[in-house]
Amino acid sequence: MRTSASGKEKIITTFVIVLLVTTLAATVIPWATATPTTITSTTPESGHVGDIIRVVGEIDTTNGTYTIFFDEERVQNGTALDKVVNATFFAPHRPNDNYLVRLYDETTGYSDTRIFSLEPAYYIEAVVPSPPKQLQEGQSTEIRVNVTGGTENTCYVANITVTDPSNTVFFNASTQLTDTADTGDGWASALYPRDFGTSAHTNLTGVYRISFNNTLATGSFAVGLTDQLEYPRTETVSVQGSGYKADENVTVGILVAGVSVSGYPKNVTTDSGGLVVDFWEIPANVTPGMYTVTLTSVTGLGTLKTPVDAQNFTVLGAFCLIQAWNLGEPPEPVAGVAIVAREAKQPGVQVEATNETGWVEFALDFGNYTFEAQWTVVTSRYPEGNIVVVGSLRNQSITEMKVYEFNITCQLAHVNILVKDEADKPLPFVYITLTYSYTQLEGMPVSDEDLFVTDYRGTWNKLNTLTSISYTIEARRYGHLFYKTLIENLTVTRWINITCPTCTIFIHVLDSNEHPLQNVQVTVYEWSSERVMLSEATNETGNITSELTFGRYEITVSKYSADFNEVIVLNRTILDLIEYEDEEQFLVIHCKIFGIALSVKVVDYFGQPIPNTMVEIERRSEQKWMKIESSPKTDSEGIVSLPTIGGDYLISIYATGSLDETRTLSLTTSQEIVIKLDKYMLVGGYLIETSRFITYIPIILLVVVFCSSFIYKRYVKISAKKKMTPEEISK
Repeated sequence: MRTSASGKEKIITTFVIVLLVTTLAATVIPWATATPTTITSTTPESGHVGDIIRVVGEIDTTNGTYTIFFDEERVQNGTALDKVVNATFFAPHRPNDNYLVRLYDETTGYSDTRIFSLEPAYYIEAVVPSPPKQLQEGQSTEIRVNVTGGTENTCYVANITVTDPSNTVFFNASTQLTDTADTGDGWASALYPRDFGTSAHTNLTGVYRISFNNTLATGSFAVGLTDQLEYPRTETVSVQGSGYKADENVTVGILVAGVSVSGYPKNVTTDSGGLVVDFWEIPANVTPGMYTVTLTSVTGLGTLKTPVDAQNFTVLGAFCLIQAWNLGEPPEPVAGVAIVAREAKQPGVQVEATNETGWVEFALDFGNYTFEAQWTVVTSRYPEGNIVVVGSLRNQSITEMKVYEFNITCQLAHVNILVKDEADKPLPFVYITLTYSYTQLEGMPVSDEDLFVTDYRGTWNKLNTLTSISYTIEARRYGHLFYKTLIENLTVTRWINITCPTCTIFIHVLDSNEHPLQNVQVTVYEWSSERVMLSEATNETGNITSELTFGRYEITVSKYSADFNEVIVLNRTILDLIEYEDEEQFLVIHCKIFGIALSVKVVDYFGQPIPNTMVEIERRSEQKWMKIESSPKTDSEGIVSLPTIGGDYLISIYATGSLDETRTLSLTTSQEIVIKLDKYMLVGGYLIETSRFITYIPIILLVVVFCSSFIYKRYVKISAKKKMTPEEISK
């Protein structure tokens, strides 16, 4: 199909329009941007080859993978936590320079960089035998120096200094390191004392200090007299000393605890090079421990060394591990047992106490041993303790250089006691007494007693007590015995379950008039735990009957008061309930403050009752004051009645509308309390202050006198005019 020219023009026009629209849309539509990959820190920012470098930062991709590059070398990779990267790597071998550390997001391709400065590191060491082997006097050692991370293609010169134990310095000034090439690493070595001049030596015992150009790197090596620092028994100790004159007589000494071993000291003649050589074959029966070898010239004008030739070495012995066990089911390790190790042919003993896992360790000579377990019985009667033998192991042969392990069974077991009531509830604070007899280490019989108290779980554990004896167990609550039993010949750990008996109690509640109080609440609390054991209202005869566990209780009687809108405690009683085995206990509780008639009478200065006076009544209960919500007013006799419950009252009188009088009263019997308001007097039904009335009296008297005088004068005047009789005038 052929396309006309006009058709081609339309296609070209359409293509141009689409291209323009696409370009315009691209400039208008916003592009999504990613959070940039960022290195927050590199720690440290400078260091040496092999140092640990930590990179902390973020990548763009949540839980995405990342790679860390050092100088474009992949050194670490992993998965980010959310977007957080926290990773470490070792600084690779490179010459001294500044390098880029780059964090790269594998998903987005974004990265961030930080600069790490790689600095040269200098090292020096002496090639000596590994412990317990050691370098001996007269022997040589290779001293190696090394530069890592140095400047590439650079030749370093190492000045190696050796300072002997006498502080004499030997100097090698021309040891040249190999070319550091493109890795920045170079190394060299020198043989001491050969390469350090004719005066250099290893003729002294002690530490030789070495340095690379004085301060670039330092180290040390030790020279001794023996070829090792420790030896098993029966091995040979090789002794070598140097720096003496030819054919010089030198005394070789070997001592332990300041005492020479058999065959020493002895004299040895040096060879033509001034070398002293000696060998000591360690006997199989020597005591393990620290030994000292010494070399001393005994030739006139012989060699004197500073420091002197002396060195310690260790002779290893056989170790014996013993674990002590009791007679529990299953057996348990026992801590604090004194294990006595006694060798059949040697005087003296070794004593060690077992640790918390029952183990004890001995370093022993070869021989035939008896191990004895001794237990210290500490009680309230004998707080200083008595020692008893509770186990032994006899005829144990220690003949090889190895670790021996033994178990020793101790005649000890636990006595575990659980005290509960008949409802299976644990009883704490029960006193347990154990009485028993045993024979102590010296063969003396001992009568002993131990006293303990049960814990909040009602338990008490006599741990690791003596077996093969009898125990008398007594249990008391608040000083009263309620249980006693005998354990004959204790052989294994035992549990003793003690049930505290129940007692029947009758409670009869009376008021102040000896009348039964019905429907008052009786609450019984266990003395030590304050747990409520009973809460019940009395019946119509004022009685309650209940079963309670042997013990001590606090009993409260309370009643709701509508006057105070509170529950008021009428009585508190402490009771030791110690009757049991079908015996009953009868308790009468007198609530002497309940049912009493109480009233307050308010009078004035002259004792006249003041009616219609508001009286505010408060009563103290459990360390707080309770107020009658609607305060009553006195009647025509000036009297207001109080609630029928005694106690401590606060009476406030408001005769004039404000507080006029307060009175604190302790009321325990029926009575009327008269409160006299001395500052007021009742006149014509109104209260007048007494002081004001006293002020009015002279005025009233003056008025009376004036009126009387006026009447008398008038009388005299009228009598004179009319001469009337007084009876006529009065009419």
